[in-house]
Amino acid sequence: MSEVVIDTNVLVYLITDERALKNKDQIDLVQRAKRKFKEVLRENNIILSSVTLVELANILNYKVGVDESRKLLEKIIFNEKLRIETPKPDELIEALTISNEKNVKYTDCLIYLIAKRLGAKIFSYDTDFEKFTDVEMV
Repeated sequence: MSEVVIDTNVLVYLITDERALKNKDQIDLVQRAKRKFKEVLRENNIILSSVTLVELANILNYKVGVDESRKLLEKIIFNEKLRIETPKPDELIEALTISNEKNVKYTDCLIYLIAKRLGAKIFSYDTDFEKFTDVEMV
């Protein structure tokens, strides 16, 4: 089975209640992301970067508060279908160089390097990942 590293924006879409959205394009995007995630989950092993979890925790703490954030993060972290990967020390340094050269967020470079190391694909709605031609997107 293939492996797919999930970006933070996908997780945000998964936990978004589209009924609370007013913009039709946003509603469509959230619904598409949820359908695609189900498909990816059926066909692949899912990997989350510890970096993704930090980004998600920051978003959740701001939007729903610490208590609700903790509940959601526990569901994700202890989900047996997901594996969490942490960047290696050399990846933490290499990501700085790549971020500067390609004008991509440091955290996205870390996600990219984890996917590259594992031979995994990336699932994201962030077009910056298209700058990395040696890792496939789903």
